[in-house]
Amino acid sequence: MRRTLWNREPSTVRSEINVTSLVDVTLVLLIIFLVVAPVIQQGIKVKLPTASLQKMENTDNVTVTVSEDGRIYFSEARVTGEDLEKRLSYIAKTKPETFIVLRADKDLPFNKVVMVLDIIRNSGLSNTGIATEMEKIKH
Repeated sequence: MRRTLWNREPSTVRSEINVTSLVDVTLVLLIIFLVVAPVIQQGIKVKLPTASLQKMENTDNVTVTVSEDGRIYFSEARVTGEDLEKRLSYIAKTKPETFIVLRADKDLPFNKVVMVLDIIRNSGLSNTGIATEMEKIKH
């Protein structure tokens, strides 16, 4: 007997996976990740000065950031000058080879940068660098 659309057996079950919904959700998650990832990587927003130096090797380092309004951040956590010195002193005792990267806004008054550099030096850490942006080559 030939089966048609109207007289098909009632016990047949079609087991198919609807992949369209899975692809839609995956693409939405990918787009969200692509939009959010640069924000996470950026951290505290500062305008760095430019320099024509080579890129620093990725070693054990800690970032100290001074924003345009003079706020100090230790690895993206806001701290006072005293807290910064305590944290850096602890690092100097436990991991003295740690490299400190100072990220300071280029519009920040120079005396604020010198103050933070003094805190870093007084903590006992000697490996310090100042973050800059790569200078664009002019043709």
